[in-house]
Order: sequence, then C-alpha cells, then structure tokens
Amino acid sequence: MKKVAIGCAVVVGLLVLVLGIGGYYFYSKFMADFVELAEIPALNEQVDDQTTYTPPADARMTAQQVERYIGVQQFIRNELGARFRELEEKYEALSRSLDEDDREPSIRELFEAWGDVVSLVMDAKRAQVDALNDAGMSLSEYYWIRQQTLLALGYGSFAWNLEALAEDPSVMLSPPSPEEATELEAAQHNRALLQEHEDTIEEWLALSFFGL
Repeated sequence: MKKVAIGCAVVVGLLVLVLGIGGYYFYSKFMADFVELAEIPALNEQVDDQTTYTPPADARMTAQQVERYIGVQQFIRNELGARFRELEEKYEALSRSLDEDDREPSIRELFEAWGDVVSLVMDAKRAQVDALNDAGMSLSEYYWIRQQTLLALGYGSFAWNLEALAEDPSVMLSPPSPEEATELEAAQHNRALLQEHEDTIEEWLALSFFGL
C-alpha cells in the first residue's frame, strides 16, 4: 500500500488521538459542544435522489459509476484543499512542540483537535451533498461504489459510519465490523476500472475513513 498523503493522515491522526483518551466518555461529555455532527442525517435528506440503489448481482461497477464517484470526491477535495493545508501546518507545529517538550497533548489541545475534525468533516459533508445533487446520484449508490472501490483496492472496511456515530455514540467503543468481500472476479474487474484513479483515491483516503 502506498503512503497516504500527509493531509489525510493528519485528519485521521487527530481522530485517533481524541479516541485515545476514552472515546465514549469524551463523546458523551462534550458532544454538546459539537452539535454540528447531529446535522448529518438532515444533510443526507437534502440529497435529491433518495432512492435505494440495488447493486448488480455480479458486484461489478461501470466506468460511468467510477467517473461519477471520482467527480464527487474531486469536488469535496477542491472544497477542502485550503483547510487541509491549514490543519497540516497547525498540527505539524503541535507535533514538533510535543516532541521538543517531551510531553503528551493537553486536554485543551485534544478538545481543539476534536473540534477541528468535526468542523472539517461537516464542511466535507455539505460539499458531498452538493456534489451528489450535481451528479444526480443517491447516497445509496455512492456508498456502494465507495465500498466496492475500497475492497477492490485492498483497503477492506476503511470507512467510519458518521451517521451511526451521530445517532448512537456507543459505536465509538468498537470499530466497524468487516464487510463481506466481493468475489475475486468482480474485484479484478473493478480494480481495472479504478487503476488510473488509484493514486488520487489513496491521497485522500481519509474522506472514506469518515464515511464520505
């Protein structure tokens, strides 16, 4: 697996850092300060196409689906580009400070990191809704394409279900259960469709980690 771009690694690292202090306690005590996360189900309802996608029996994506999926991802990335760079600089500086002082992050720094994660993810979610409406795609189809993409590229179940997290904080206590693997033939077919986009998908893998 190639190295994930540092911009995404920073965001994933922030979430891991926060969860490390006791995810359920942190979520229960401070979720009121980050009520934006509870807006996710309402944002999902703003997607024009609310139909439930029926996957093909052979689990094969089409070239058109791949292009539309990449288009949605690209729109989100374009919207967040400056924010990723800002966070990268901010937390690289914090990391250097922690190393120089040989200390762990303070509670205040952890709370600030969690707030940055929530704010960034919500901006990404709003961009996703706009992109899906522009592409005429349902969330159901988008999630299926994302799942097949991650499986075909060898990432398995990489996504965190933010919708479930917003509705039930206890999901923080355990990672998402593994998805059932696609048939080898379908995975090979899908990987061939994704080949030219593989580097781009890898660079922004954190979007998938947050369910985007």
